[in-house]
Amino acid sequence: MNFKRILIIAATLTIAQLSVSAANQTAAQWARAEKAKLDTINKQTLAAITKEAPDSYRKLFTAVKSDYKSDPVEITRIAALTQIIATYGKQSMRNEYANELLAAAKGATAVDVTCFFLDQLRWCATTKQTKGIEEFTSSDKKEVADLAAIAALASERNFESQQKDPQKNIYSDYSAELAKLRSSKKIKALLKGFDNADLRIAGIAMREAAQIDVQYKINGLSKRQAESINKKRIKAGKEETMLWAQKLTTTSDNTRKIMLLDMLGTRGNPAALTEMANYIGNNDTAVSQAAQKAMIKIDPKAYVAALPPVLKNLPASHTDIMKKSMCCVPIELIEDGLMKDYSTYSQAGKNATMETLKVRRSKKGVNLALAAINSSAAEELKNGYRLLRDCAGPEEAEVLILKLTKARHGRASDIQAAITGAAKRDTSGTYVKLLKDAWSKAKPEQKLDLLGTFGRIGDKKLLTITEGALKDSDKEIATAAVRALSAWDNNDSLKYLMSVALTSTDNKQRILAQRGIEKKLSVKGVKKDDYKKMWADVSKSAQGDAEMKTKLDTFFAK
Repeated sequence: MNFKRILIIAATLTIAQLSVSAANQTAAQWARAEKAKLDTINKQTLAAITKEAPDSYRKLFTAVKSDYKSDPVEITRIAALTQIIATYGKQSMRNEYANELLAAAKGATAVDVTCFFLDQLRWCATTKQTKGIEEFTSSDKKEVADLAAIAALASERNFESQQKDPQKNIYSDYSAELAKLRSSKKIKALLKGFDNADLRIAGIAMREAAQIDVQYKINGLSKRQAESINKKRIKAGKEETMLWAQKLTTTSDNTRKIMLLDMLGTRGNPAALTEMANYIGNNDTAVSQAAQKAMIKIDPKAYVAALPPVLKNLPASHTDIMKKSMCCVPIELIEDGLMKDYSTYSQAGKNATMETLKVRRSKKGVNLALAAINSSAAEELKNGYRLLRDCAGPEEAEVLILKLTKARHGRASDIQAAITGAAKRDTSGTYVKLLKDAWSKAKPEQKLDLLGTFGRIGDKKLLTITEGALKDSDKEIATAAVRALSAWDNNDSLKYLMSVALTSTDNKQRILAQRGIEKKLSVKGVKKDDYKKMWADVSKSAQGDAEMKTKLDTFFAK
């Protein structure tokens, strides 16, 4: 790490300590403005500070003030010194510097000053300061306690990173033993290591096993020699892979099964696929997920081919992991490999398949969804409409709107959501046109659900129909129109809501309109002031309820 890099890190880490005026700048802007002063922070000046330690450290630390009153250049100097000592300093220098930081943290009375020194300790403290740092974890100031916990953990890891010659143990001995063996003999040692009672030994065996397999490119040899060696390696790789695949059957421990599956996926030899397919539907979700991940890595097509038997008996607990895995393969494979057997799947299998098609925006999945919305099963209906919400096009408009008009009032939420999603994507205007046609032929009960759908879509042509419905002689339809305007997808309906709130003779409609106005103008990002003139114009031209006018005047005045 060069010095320029260290200085950039230091400046970035300490920008939060800058004065109030500097806090309005980016780190780069501030650094350009203070370039002359920052140039005084270099290897030579920092080395001079270390030579005068510990007095020079204590003098430097006095620059740290509370409430953003510190000199930002001096704060950067401290941070740069911390990085230099943490990166290049010997153990004795690190200990001396860290001890001074710890003393400064203990002597600080302000929370932000204490936190600054604890943050510096996070970079250079060792196990000799851990106990002292841990004393701060009992502080009644949460920020101090939390930062102390982080710094204490870092001090132990900083120390570990300084150990250049880790102590030899059974794990390093095993690794060294494997390194000496040739491939032909190594497989026996790996199989034995995998069966070791110590999982860490088994893990080392798996790491090594993942690297021994077919090598298709051999440099420095003639084509004939390379082909001969490759032929032998392909045969050996397949044989070794089969040995490991058979271990899946004889291994009862699920943790080791997962280790095996991960290793086989990394090896990438298709010889293991048949055996791995038996574990896609394993009762243990972690084993199932590992098997799916490994198969997808080796051959997505083989993975999809193995899915139908699993989906026929898939339990509900496996729905999510199955969906996540299926989303990792090309959608064409899912469409061609899974849709034809859909009717034979368990409900969880159907859910996983339909959800995958929905997430991947499958156009072919629309046919499956159209069949599902004719099902008598509630979950099937829901899945079908959810897929249509994300994938339906103008071609499905007629079917969906017909379903809406035939639905029982109050039971059409899923249909409305599907029509809304499709209508918002539709650039041809098919949905709006057919909805207008449906309105002209609709019975009173059908109009209630149509109005709810109009509000979700928020089209201007549908707004005209909804405004007209406010004057309907059927009180229920007029009230439904107010609800639709209140839920309108944009603020185009506000003018009509204001008029209803003032002039409607129905108290319920006035209250609904008032709530709709307040809700729309309380949305984050909407500026209420932009609609004050609209309210003033409506309230002048429309004579109505004085009490409601007062309430809305007060709302707009706030």
